[in-house]
Amino acid sequence: PAAPARWWRAADLADTRMTAFLQARVRQRMVELGGAAAGFAPTVAVKLVSCVPRRLRAPDILREHFRGRDGAALPEFLKYESRAVVLFQKLDGCDVMVFSMYVHEFPTAAGGPSAGRVYVAYLDSVEYFRPRTARTEVYHELLVAYLDWSRGRGFDAAHIWACPPQRGNNFIFWCHPQHQRTPSRERLTEWYRAMVARATATGAVRRVATLYDECFAAWDTTRRRHKPQHAQRPAVWVDNADADEGAPAPRLPVCPPVFDGDYWPEECGRLGGLIERRRGLFGGNHALRSQTEGAPEHQLEGLVLSLKAQPAAYPFNRPVDPEALGLKDYRTVCPHPMDLGTVATQLQAKRYATPDRVVADVRLVFRNASRYNPPGHPVHEAARTLLAHFERKLDQLLERLVSTGAAEAPDA
Repeated sequence: PAAPARWWRAADLADTRMTAFLQARVRQRMVELGGAAAGFAPTVAVKLVSCVPRRLRAPDILREHFRGRDGAALPEFLKYESRAVVLFQKLDGCDVMVFSMYVHEFPTAAGGPSAGRVYVAYLDSVEYFRPRTARTEVYHELLVAYLDWSRGRGFDAAHIWACPPQRGNNFIFWCHPQHQRTPSRERLTEWYRAMVARATATGAVRRVATLYDECFAAWDTTRRRHKPQHAQRPAVWVDNADADEGAPAPRLPVCPPVFDGDYWPEECGRLGGLIERRRGLFGGNHALRSQTEGAPEHQLEGLVLSLKAQPAAYPFNRPVDPEALGLKDYRTVCPHPMDLGTVATQLQAKRYATPDRVVADVRLVFRNASRYNPPGHPVHEAARTLLAHFERKLDQLLERLVSTGAAEAPDA
């Protein structure tokens, strides 16, 4: 008779000091909740499924217009560790992954504007946790425990951006139960606020603020959202930002924290490009004006980087490894492999002769994925969604370039 299939178990994954700490806190919280939750406490397990050193390239516009806290230029790359923490629950004899989060840890020794900070990049869950009434409390406790663990390791601050996925898009899990609702921005914000309130009550968090109040409010002369405390506590990036007496130019402001996929650096690049295009229309020199004829390439680079930051783009950001994945026929089906990471690297190294080649390579990434994976497969569907997103953004970019004379309209 054939040997029985071996099922992977959460217990097969190694424990770490961090996961032991988080698991103990989650189980303790379930016992505190009492009732059915207490009975299910032994069924949960917290595991670390990946810990990968990564580098985040600081956008050129930030390196040009901001400085480090010590007055030095921003480093080209910011080093951090990407960790994936998951919560399993044993249900009907099977270990089910019900919650997952990706966190990025920027050690103090690495330097840069994000040093000593952690960034909660992605959260995702499926509605299978039992008992359902304890689900929110348990997920909150896992986050609170991680913040407490990070504080104990010496990190100074944690950052969370509340951004719900669009319908049909997923952050970590490739699919969700059809009955599981996608939270609205308001609902997700309230969910985070309740978690932060719990973290403050337990002592894991000492002070809560927004990135705007911390880093931008003191410079904002248009929205008039200055608060009384700003007079006593200036934004962290404003120190010595005014010009020294007799200096030929004002000093650059200190750069706010920068994280992979975060909103404000991308918005800064978008606004910089908008200013550059306007100056191109009306003439004159400007600090943000391109010094080369490569403005379309710069904007294509921004489009590719924003595409890489999409949650569903994770499978397309690195080259496919057929040997590691056991895809024996991959090179036959896809003789010209390509990935978004390679496109971005070649763009930054100025290895593309024309913008058309950039567009062709991006399309090749998703066409390879759609060709190899059948319709209905998560990778196939993600490729279709991202290709449509890219084509839409590309059309908008072309319209802007044509309107400013930076490109010619395509033939009908």
